Amino acid sequence: MAALSPELRGASQDENELSIDFNAPGRLIPEDFLGLSFETKGLLSDGILLPENRSLISLIQRLGPKGVIRIGGNSSDRPSLRKGLTCQRSHMEHLVGFLSATGWQLIYGLDLGSGQGEHAAAEAEMVAQIVGSKLLAFQFGNEPDLFRLDIRQSNYNASDYLVEWRDCLKALRARVPDAPLAGPDVANDTSWFKPFIQAFRSELVFLTCHYYSEGPASSSDVTMKRMLDSGPALAKVIDSVAGYTAGSGLKARMAETNSVYGGGKAGVSDTLGGALWGVNFMFTLAEAGWLGINFHGGDAGPYSPTARSWIGVFEPRPLYYAMLLFAYAGRGWLVPIHHQGTSLRAFAVRGTGGERRVILINNDLTQNAHVRIAAVGQKATILRLAAPSADSKSDITFGGASVGPNGDWAPKLKESVTLESNRFLVELPPTSAAVVQIQI
Repeated sequence: MAALSPELRGASQDENELSIDFNAPGRLIPEDFLGLSFETKGLLSDGILLPENRSLISLIQRLGPKGVIRIGGNSSDRPSLRKGLTCQRSHMEHLVGFLSATGWQLIYGLDLGSGQGEHAAAEAEMVAQIVGSKLLAFQFGNEPDLFRLDIRQSNYNASDYLVEWRDCLKALRARVPDAPLAGPDVANDTSWFKPFIQAFRSELVFLTCHYYSEGPASSSDVTMKRMLDSGPALAKVIDSVAGYTAGSGLKARMAETNSVYGGGKAGVSDTLGGALWGVNFMFTLAEAGWLGINFHGGDAGPYSPTARSWIGVFEPRPLYYAMLLFAYAGRGWLVPIHHQGTSLRAFAVRGTGGERRVILINNDLTQNAHVRIAAVGQKATILRLAAPSADSKSDITFGGASVGPNGDWAPKLKESVTLESNRFLVELPPTSAAVVQIQI
């Protein structure tokens, strides 16, 4: 499959030429880049984040010893969803057991929506005491730029948010003087970054926002093609945040994200195509210098990376395989790559042990991508992220292997890559991805 026929080599419209400088300094990918985001109700009522939940813990462990669990979402501070949900010490004790089992750290969202800063500060004090060094940051509020739609007046703006945030900060500092803080955790209005940074720069350890490529899930306009072609929209967000953060000394994390808001769209989010979107999304943000991502989900919804089966065991869904590929190939430094072509996305990573990996993503639904990589080694092998079709919801494999019930995974199929005229030649089928491993 790796060698190209003369006919295919002549198809210049889908040829891709890559040259890579693996000796360049590159951009280091944070060890805790990967993350998951859960609704607050997943902690307080759904019984997900428990030390006894061995199936979910095993899946997280497979993604690496460092990562970030974020607790928040609409149920963190929308009164209609938070009603009756009270955080008790037992919840935190269960959570810290879960975190200890995974090795991951915590971003914890506090309730700003109710307007009770003292109550949020008291909860933060309890969380900080129990979670200890596992606490990466607190946040006040979830998507405050959307408060005007339901829990504040219609003219609620960034200035109003800053007043509320300052009140919560005062209450928090009285109880937890050294609590790490992040924000503003906006849904889509990144212009809030500027006044937020100006007001609270010295209080922050990093910045946060959310991103969904499409939505709502109920819209007939949401298609796989639109999702896979959503790169320009993401680029605008990246550029906007870069402009607001320049010179601040602060970096950003995408603390809640996924393909389609509203739980994801069946037949789009829960497919191989959704996994390819995830691979491209993660490497694009890493290339831009972001601290990491937290894919939103839990135990249900088409977009969730993991889901609870009918027998109560957590299983990997398509987006999980995107995270698995990143965990495998995204440890180290992203190095410069020169790409001539239009039909695929490509990234290159020099591993922490000197490994040389090229990540290829063909988002085209119908056309093969033919790739020539300037040889920077003697031989190469390839691991593919594949399934029977773009809309496959199951039978997804990476390296010819599926993830087992206990998070077990090891590649079974490593193809050799043809070396011809000082070029490694790779053929990438429509809607598929691959990791090319080059040996010096």
